[in-house]
Amino acid sequence: MKQSRLNSWFNRTIKIGLAVSLTPIIAGLIAASIAGPGQAKPVTAISQLLEGILTLNATAIITLGILVLLLIPVSLVTIAMVVFLIDRDRPSIAISVLLLCFLTVSLVLALT
Repeated sequence: MKQSRLNSWFNRTIKIGLAVSLTPIIAGLIAASIAGPGQAKPVTAISQLLEGILTLNATAIITLGILVLLLIPVSLVTIAMVVFLIDRDRPSIAISVLLLCFLTVSLVLALT
């Protein structure tokens, strides 16, 4: 795959990821400002996230946006790894897999 095509995929992924993540962050900030101080309940576990989103908890909505934002680097490494698989670039595949493992472990540890 040509470098320009890879850059195109990266740019598209970053733009879409930012738009998808900023939407709930901005919506949550608006909801928090409407609700007033002290009305948003903190989200301390992933299990509370879905419940908080369904009850329109501003903190949960903002947390969802931040989680999506954290997934952007994971998707970029995944895209690069697929390109390296297509090109059969074994050293780059190994580095991508290792980086993806580090990112995944970091996200899991951050979310627990």
